[in-house]
Amino acid sequence: MHNPDKNPLDGNWFNDLKRKPLAHWLAADAVAWMPPADSGQLEGCSVWLQAGGLRVEDGFIKARHSIRLDRTDNAGATPALAKAHPTWAGHPLFRNPELGAQAADLLHLDACLGVHRQDGRAIFATGLQLHGVFDDIAFYDGPDLGVSFDAAGAPTIKLWAPSSNSVFLHLFDKSSDEKPSRTIVMERGKSGVWTAGLAPADRNKFYIFENEVYIPASGGFVKNTFTDPYSTSLSINSQKSCVAGLSDKTLMPDGWESLSKPPLGSFNDIILYEMHVRDFSAWDESIAAELRGKYLAFTQTESYGMKHLRSLAAAGLTHIHLLPFFDFATVNDDPSQREEPAIPAGLPPDSTEPANILENCKDRDAFNWGYDPLHYLAPEGSFSLEPDGPARIRECREMVKGLNSAGLRVVLDVVFNHTYRLIDNSPTLYDKSVPGYYYRTNNEGAMVSTACGASGDLATDRRMMEKLMIDTLVRWAREYKVDGFRFDLMGFHTLDNMRAAKTALDALTPEKDGVDGKKIYLYGEGWKFGSTNDIRPGECCTQVNMFGSGIGTFNDRTRDAIRGGSSSAENKMDQGFGTGLYWDDNWNHEREGQKHLLLHLTDVLRIGLAGGLRDYTLKDYLGTTIKGGELHYKNAPAGYTASPVECINFVSSHDNYDLWDNIAAKAPFEKPDRKPPTATPSERVRMQRIALGLVMLGQGIPFFHAGSELLRSKSGDNNSYNSGDWFNRIDFTCQTNNWGAGLPPGENRRDWEFWAPRLRNHYLKPSPPDISETAEYFRELLSVRRDSPLLKLRTVEDIQARLKFLETDLGQNQTPGLIIMMLRDDIAGLPQVDPARHLLIIAINAALQPADFTHEALKGLRLQRHRDWTELAEPRLAHAKYDPAAGKLLVPPQSIAIYEQSRSRRDKS
Repeated sequence: MHNPDKNPLDGNWFNDLKRKPLAHWLAADAVAWMPPADSGQLEGCSVWLQAGGLRVEDGFIKARHSIRLDRTDNAGATPALAKAHPTWAGHPLFRNPELGAQAADLLHLDACLGVHRQDGRAIFATGLQLHGVFDDIAFYDGPDLGVSFDAAGAPTIKLWAPSSNSVFLHLFDKSSDEKPSRTIVMERGKSGVWTAGLAPADRNKFYIFENEVYIPASGGFVKNTFTDPYSTSLSINSQKSCVAGLSDKTLMPDGWESLSKPPLGSFNDIILYEMHVRDFSAWDESIAAELRGKYLAFTQTESYGMKHLRSLAAAGLTHIHLLPFFDFATVNDDPSQREEPAIPAGLPPDSTEPANILENCKDRDAFNWGYDPLHYLAPEGSFSLEPDGPARIRECREMVKGLNSAGLRVVLDVVFNHTYRLIDNSPTLYDKSVPGYYYRTNNEGAMVSTACGASGDLATDRRMMEKLMIDTLVRWAREYKVDGFRFDLMGFHTLDNMRAAKTALDALTPEKDGVDGKKIYLYGEGWKFGSTNDIRPGECCTQVNMFGSGIGTFNDRTRDAIRGGSSSAENKMDQGFGTGLYWDDNWNHEREGQKHLLLHLTDVLRIGLAGGLRDYTLKDYLGTTIKGGELHYKNAPAGYTASPVECINFVSSHDNYDLWDNIAAKAPFEKPDRKPPTATPSERVRMQRIALGLVMLGQGIPFFHAGSELLRSKSGDNNSYNSGDWFNRIDFTCQTNNWGAGLPPGENRRDWEFWAPRLRNHYLKPSPPDISETAEYFRELLSVRRDSPLLKLRTVEDIQARLKFLETDLGQNQTPGLIIMMLRDDIAGLPQVDPARHLLIIAINAALQPADFTHEALKGLRLQRHRDWTELAEPRLAHAKYDPAAGKLLVPPQSIAIYEQSRSRRDKS
């Protein structure tokens, strides 16, 4: 308080103090506040909540409402308050039933907490954080925020803004109009919901809100204009919301309401393929120029891209994961206002010119990943031919229909951990609609930013922010028929958030909603960091906490074990099982240490191949029988899932280096004592194929970055979110993989010295046959998985009983770089899962030398090559051998051999 003499406040001091919200109105009748360390200053004083017309006269705080509060206990003493507001749990609680009775009438007023002497003069004041009381008494559970229509076609628009003093709706006939054709005074209703009724003729017009609201940091009331957080569609560049109706037949493609989904037996059957809407078609010359980079590119059935996707779907691919296509901020919707980089062809592979050209227009071109949300419930405008108005709704639905018709379900990448924020830190539409609510704040009222720069972390543990998230998911599922959601930085959400989301989606039925919500798959990034983990470490959706949730998380243990290193560019040369660790060292490392590291990473990889299961038991390379949760990798358990559908196995994604560039960094390069000094193109291609095979052939959900099967490169770009079409190119004609597109831009400049000699080296550029043959290799892997139920087991008990890693019996004497998986369907007492075969043997030799392996369990088997795994995809199968009498396999170098023991006709009957 810094007022030891208890001097009365003057007006200036009062205004400064109430700008700092050090008290939190937690519930209708309860305020938490931590008195100063010298609490003797409070002797003989009283604490008051005061609201309405705040000012100081002669040391007295004048207000229309003054309610004395009594100190009771700590906020942590009330379980509900402690759970809802953990950072306030140790703070004293001040209560009065009278406050609870009046709370609803005070939320929109200027308010403060004041400390008064016995004579009534104030010696201290502070502002109030309101998000707790909003959740307590202003939660709105209705389904009709935003635009809705009655049976006669008349629109109603509702906005949740409990702290607003007034709200106006400005209606515009055209999006380009500067002045509204009509202004409507919205009516305040229960829970702080404001309502305006429109006429049927107002459909497809445009609107914005204007409110007056008290903001403690400004010390007074502020007028804001903003778009609708629940916008259905928008004007170009999201300047105005559109009165669009999702049930409008003109916004539905032909056959939309009867659209049938590609079959999906269970989540275990899912194979994910991640791409960006623009990446897919920006370079596809078989598509009309105006459709490239647009939703409608996915309707061009004879394009190179769609033919490729259909071929993958025919082989077994099930889901296309698309980076954000909700409305985001960083691409101008108007092509005439964009500036595309004019990069000349034929530049040297290590040229700096592409990066320099891109640097001058990177924020004005057509490309950005889109992890900067504006409006969650509306489609992005830059992907639309008509971004001004409702047409983007139909075009987005056309995209979903086009992919479904190709045999592929669709996943939307969602970002509920932060929103877009201008560099000047000006308020977002969420700040304006309900100041201090949507973004996480600390106990001093300052915004917390740990997710993305200074954007501010969204607080989805607050009820109306959680509602916005769930309403978003339900709309995209029901109205756009989206089949899954990938959550960016899912660790910023709580388990309660995700359970509520899953429950809401599970409730969708074909009869009632046109979709089967129980077939909508949820997964995300369970990384352990950020503000939610800081305050709710046991409740946030990090990998270990997600055990038993049925929701997937990306398994970085599998990724790192296969490729080596981590997501950091600093670890780019660290090798893994598939990229040469120990068996093709890229530097003069200490051999014995490298061997032990490889054997440890191989154990980690085995747990990943077993679906990342916490309770799967195996023998580690030291000969100890342990569970997945007991094997550690980087101070975390290697196994952490309860079922394989909770494990997303991957080796690359849109983030960080793609797989080819990872291999380019890790494979030996100009190593003097190696012959040849640099790993050959063939060796690098085989490293890529081994990595793809390991992901495809394990338990869990396989996930692939688009173009991995085409040896796709970003020319050494570790973070291509804003690197334009040039560095994000995919060539579905298999003529180039984009290696040597120039030195990568942006933050990658610090690594130019590393990448320049590699980009210049012709050994690192694959040939068109390398690319097309790897694509065929990938298709056969898809077919093997599709037709092999033993690769899609559903429970820890089944996986424990049926999956064995035979080489672990050799302990430290096992061959480095070799994995032999046996999957059995002939175990007494267990039901049959595979009608075609008794067992599978999958032999993976990542190393440069052929490997012999003998085991008692291999004797006397009737093994044949898997019917879907041919020499067309894996020519080295011609050199693979199996000796049933000796129980011996010969596995060629850098190859995968897949054998099956088929059932006889008698077995099948």
